Amino acid sequence: MALLAKPTIKKFGGIRPCARAGGWPVSTVQSWNEAGVIPYKREAEVLAAARDGSLALGPDCFSSNEE
Repeated sequence: MALLAKPTIKKFGGIRPCARAGGWPVSTVQSWNEAGVIPYKREAEVLAAARDGSLALGPDCFSSNEE
């Protein structure tokens, strides 16, 4: 499973709110947005920030790598 950047960042309200929620530099979140996916090593942090913010990440935020 891959955590898709664009729909996930949108759930946070955009790049800056996402960066604020996780304590990441805006440039880091912007790079995720440009790449289209959140790096595997950051997925747990992003999921925790979403949980802490009571954000529901639906199926649109995930992609199967089995294509």
